[in-house]
Amino acid sequence: MIIAVALLISCVPEKEYKPILSYANTPEGNFEAFWNGIDQNYVFFNQDSTDWDKIYRFYKPMVNSKTTPEQLFYIFGNMMRPLIDHHKELRADGLGNINVISYGYTQTHRIDTNLIFVSLSYLDNNDRMYLYGSAGNEDQIEMAIGKIKNHNILYWKVDFYGDALVNSTNRAAQIQNFDNYLRTSYQSVNGLILDLRYNGGGDAREFASITSRFISSDYQWGYSQIRLQADRHTMSPMIPETVKANSTSFVNKKVVVLVNRYSFSAPEVTTMALGSLPNVTVIGDTTGGATGPYIPQLDDTDALKEYTFGYYLPNKWYVQLAQKVTYDINKTNYEGRGYPPDIRVVTDKTLLDNNIDNQLEAAISVINSGK
Repeated sequence: MIIAVALLISCVPEKEYKPILSYANTPEGNFEAFWNGIDQNYVFFNQDSTDWDKIYRFYKPMVNSKTTPEQLFYIFGNMMRPLIDHHKELRADGLGNINVISYGYTQTHRIDTNLIFVSLSYLDNNDRMYLYGSAGNEDQIEMAIGKIKNHNILYWKVDFYGDALVNSTNRAAQIQNFDNYLRTSYQSVNGLILDLRYNGGGDAREFASITSRFISSDYQWGYSQIRLQADRHTMSPMIPETVKANSTSFVNKKVVVLVNRYSFSAPEVTTMALGSLPNVTVIGDTTGGATGPYIPQLDDTDALKEYTFGYYLPNKWYVQLAQKVTYDINKTNYEGRGYPPDIRVVTDKTLLDNNIDNQLEAAISVINSGK
């Protein structure tokens, strides 16, 4: 029995924290680089129940000098799948990507794009405005805001987090027009609905731009941690996360944040930040569970280099991981499980087919009730 235990332990590599690209470009070398890369960089070992050593012992015998790239890609995908990091991704040229959202998740919580059109149909045609993205997306609507027909309520739909509200020279006029609209409307409406449903994330700077408009002073909304050492469980102390207030903030009136299972990443952090404000109610379904941000730092040549939340394998496949652990103000982490709404309302497909958005209707009711 002692010999068996010794052999079992020996199947797991010792802590050799050598550069990932120093491994041989062979099936075996890429396996070691892949496993060690996650072992050295993954930030959720304190929250994740996955036994990463067991993963090594199970899959290592499957890889040898004759393992094909297709087989290796399949093995790596299976190795990553149990990890709770919802920003994890494997990109293999010619073989595709293993993405954050699995096919099973897609089928269970399938996007119904009709909801976007139905929601926008609630807006008064004579009192709305659109915000556009830049950097090649000048014709792509990133946000819409307007008054809801027959209700004294503002509706703000954010389709994705681009740069519509990120300060820059070419965005200045649009941002000023938006803030003027928000400031003027604020005086008369009963409340505002911020719709983050079917928003897969994007530019983290947009999180601060949006959140800043709902606070009147600089605001600590949560905490974060980064990994400090080679040891899997050694993390930094809790780092306060704050947002600076915007002078045109929408405060002291009722706000509803709408989310669903396809609200990912930056919209989730927005929801976490706003959810603790006394005038905010979160309605819809639990968010997707990708609260740990990923911020790429490749240089202009897309050079093969290593950094702590994504790395290249010797065969030039790329492994993406979240950068840090994010917590709300109560030091609760929602990675892999999602942020729960205050009031759970699941989309009613039958109503939606009849151009009725029951989640939006619930938000309207909450604001009109004044509760």
